[in-house]
Amino acid sequence: MGKSVVIIGGGIAGMEAAGCLTKMGVDVTIVEKNDRLGGHLRNWSHLFPTRRPAQEVYKFLEKGIAGKVNVHLDTRVSKIKRDERNVFTILENGESLKSEALLMTMGYDLFD
Repeated sequence: MGKSVVIIGGGIAGMEAAGCLTKMGVDVTIVEKNDRLGGHLRNWSHLFPTRRPAQEVYKFLEKGIAGKVNVHLDTRVSKIKRDERNVFTILENGESLKSEALLMTMGYDLFD
């Protein structure tokens, strides 16, 4: 297919998207600000409403991307640029990731 996507955020949504995209032949890179993938999922015991163990879900998602996705951990994005065809995701260390699309799956914060 020859397509490429950068995913900002390596939580449950980013991991699921990466797995689906790689199955379609897309070259995927995940940029995650934390030192590991999984986001909030890593702090949960079970998922609602099925009570499926969160660790089981994480392992399933991890298996779907293992060896297929480029991952940048402990990394923040400093700037995003684009031209007619490409998106350039500039990382805090100055590295530039060129892709044809950008997917932002940066999670949530709980509030009252």
